[in-house]
Amino acid sequence: MKRAFAVAVALGITAAVAANAEPTPAPPVAGLFYTAPADSVRLADYVGNYTFASNGYFTTAHITVKEGALQGEIDSNGQYKLNKLTDADVFQSTSSYASIYTFLRDATTKQITGLKLTIQGTDVLATKDK
Repeated sequence: MKRAFAVAVALGITAAVAANAEPTPAPPVAGLFYTAPADSVRLADYVGNYTFASNGYFTTAHITVKEGALQGEIDSNGQYKLNKLTDADVFQSTSSYASIYTFLRDATTKQITGLKLTIQGTDVLATKDK
């Protein structure tokens, strides 16, 4: 009888604790958000194709989200993860060149309109395709 009482009390305490516990927040949808220390960045805002101005170096950049991280590929030179840096809209490639991708926004609409690729000390501009 004592054992049955102890089990009933233990179950009652467990149920009471569970009923008063804070709900666990749902995890973010993979691939859509990166949470920076002070703000949230919608990775989907950066996704798209970008065309470089006639520069003799590159023609296109393709930005995607894969496994919850931004990925960048210039022309057909391989896809690399882009790591968020502390400045807004700035990412660094994991390629051997460690290129810096600075995404450019329209001052009025706040939409991404292009990017500046800094590679080996050279800046190359591209506009986002519509």
